[in-house]
Amino acid sequence: TRKAFGFYKKMRDFGYEPIPQVFTALFNACSKSIYGKEDGFQRATKLIYTMKANNITPTQITFNAMIKTFGCLGQTEIALHLADQSFKLYKPDDKTFANILMAAAGDEKNGFSLAIGVWRIASLCQIKPTLYHYMLLLRVVRCCEIGDISTFYQVLLQTSPFSMQKQLCETLNKDLELNKVNKETICLPSDSYIQELNCLSQNIPNTGDQIQSRSNQTQAELCLIDAVSSSQQDTSVSSTEANRLTVHPPTANSSQVRNNEFPDVLKPGEILLRVLNMHAVQNKYVRLDMLGGVSGFLARMKIDGITPNVAVFGQLFDIVDTLQEEDYLFSMMEELGISPDIDIISHAMLKRTRRMQPEQAKKLVHLMEEKGIQPNIFIFKYLNYIMCKDGDTMRQFLDDLLANELPLTVHLMDGLMRNTHLTLEDKKYILQLMEQQDIHPTTYFLETLHKVLSVTRERIIVQKEKDIHVSDEEKMFSDFNKFMEEWLKRVPLKK
Repeated sequence: TRKAFGFYKKMRDFGYEPIPQVFTALFNACSKSIYGKEDGFQRATKLIYTMKANNITPTQITFNAMIKTFGCLGQTEIALHLADQSFKLYKPDDKTFANILMAAAGDEKNGFSLAIGVWRIASLCQIKPTLYHYMLLLRVVRCCEIGDISTFYQVLLQTSPFSMQKQLCETLNKDLELNKVNKETICLPSDSYIQELNCLSQNIPNTGDQIQSRSNQTQAELCLIDAVSSSQQDTSVSSTEANRLTVHPPTANSSQVRNNEFPDVLKPGEILLRVLNMHAVQNKYVRLDMLGGVSGFLARMKIDGITPNVAVFGQLFDIVDTLQEEDYLFSMMEELGISPDIDIISHAMLKRTRRMQPEQAKKLVHLMEEKGIQPNIFIFKYLNYIMCKDGDTMRQFLDDLLANELPLTVHLMDGLMRNTHLTLEDKKYILQLMEQQDIHPTTYFLETLHKVLSVTRERIIVQKEKDIHVSDEEKMFSDFNKFMEEWLKRVPLKK
């Protein structure tokens, strides 16, 4: 970043006028500043003032770089203001919306709501999503929360076609009448909320027409400084407006929400009654359900003519939390001829281990053998927890690894040393095997060794206080301690 701005300074010193590509490169450099987000933000802000002072109108590519930069720097409000300015000059394209999605992904608190709104507006503009859009959407599902639920409802309504806004309010009114007949049939918002929706639908222009009119204003005045300086003021104003239109839908248990079939929140013309009945969306599993779940998400990609790659499946495996969903993803990968990588196998094995499904976790080992995938340190770690329940199973596990010519590493040995199912005699065998296989300990491994001794010593003291016979354990502890001291002299520390 510093070198890029150094060349920019030399260019000005020599009297050269920077072309738009220069500003695009500088904004991209700001987003990757190794000196922290504050440094990048200050440089990017100064660039905007420089462009304004010299009456330089950014190209659409430069605008995209600006949106991405401020989004990556955590300045989502400024990024959205810049997007508005871009719409006044240029017709938005897929790259514009990709950068706005990137900005939404930078807002961990409200990013999901922003991304849904952006996607729906892109649909209204008839912009076809790309694979990159879907990957950004999955990133938002994984990392970003929904924010204020009332604001989310407003985003859904405001990004619907004008006719659908009216239809939504009419449907709510009709269902409210039905609710008076049988209150247990359906759970609907309050009367005040219906009135607020009616008021909102009357005052909001057609979103698609609004964006189209913006795109036609090719000679509109550009106010870049306003986009930066007014972002904080607009935040408070929008917050006040949100409070004025605050809705209070009936609460719903998150476990109940998980089991519901959600309407398609990415589709602008969807009637969103069931979404309006939601109260808490607390985790990434529910957020994916709001996009149709695993099957619905992949079906949407197919409709858009996009084939998911291994990176998309990797993100989906990170989100899902049931065996059925994992099996479905594996079957879809098989159908598409995509081989899972070691990261996908690791995610699946970790989750199956946490769910106490050892047999299902072992099936992944056979899958790795079929696909010719070499295990990593995490696979060994999970297999250790699954298979090593005592000294015999541990020895069998290590023999199988050696028989298959799989490398034994100090990290694997450290995991075995931490296994609470193993006795000191079993852990002595681990040290002997390390010496035979020329595996040198690390500082981290030595810390584990001393922790094992400390825990064993404390357990013996507690048992003595309770008058429990511990002579055998004391002898085993003494033998292990002596062996370890001699072992450390023979096996040097790993360099």
